[in-house]
Amino acid sequence: MIKIGWKAGMEQFPPTDLLAQAEVAEQEGFDLLDASDHFHPWSEAGQAAFTWTWLGAVAARTRRIHLGTGVSCPLLRYHPAIIAQAAATVACFAPGRTYLGVGTGEALNEYAATGQWPEYEERRARLREAIELIRALWTGIEVTYEENLDYLYFIELPVPSDAAAECHSCVESDVHNCCSSVAGPLTCKVPGSPTSLTYLLSWLQERTSSYVQESIFTLKPVAEYLLQTMS
Repeated sequence: MIKIGWKAGMEQFPPTDLLAQAEVAEQEGFDLLDASDHFHPWSEAGQAAFTWTWLGAVAARTRRIHLGTGVSCPLLRYHPAIIAQAAATVACFAPGRTYLGVGTGEALNEYAATGQWPEYEERRARLREAIELIRALWTGIEVTYEENLDYLYFIELPVPSDAAAECHSCVESDVHNCCSSVAGPLTCKVPGSPTSLTYLLSWLQERTSSYVQESIFTLKPVAEYLLQTMS
């Protein structure tokens, strides 16, 4: 079943305007909304609202639409435990309709906030660890976590079982290859060319897990249409 979503461009509009747009999106029948999570505006006239505050407002003002990030980077400017806490809090206001989309970040945001920008391979490995930690924290038990990248935590984050958010892995097939055993559904960008779209479909069809098969079912008719219009 294809679901139609609305993109909340935090880099484009003031947060109050976007909140009103989100309410209209729900009223008009959109199934979900996806909020970008940026620190640095994309232009001199751009915006840079804090996504997690905004999602809390949307959760309290809506009743049906699913909501989440597209995507947050749970490393560098965010500690993974903070992302777990933020998503769990939003999920308490919107139980059963919250998801967390995560990725390896963008220099425009992470470097601008921290002055750090590790190589892609390191960020990908850290993302996998971050997803493991976030999922562990959502169980509500005490968590001690130590892995290859000097993460050491002892923390308890109580989360009602019916309010835990769903964790989507990132927007790149290569990242999902690395994180598929710990993350949930794959969120894909619409590729900009027939070649990249064909590659994406081939990559999806090689996977056999239930959530990827669901992605193929959802994406294939849209992709075939896009191929026809781009060719």
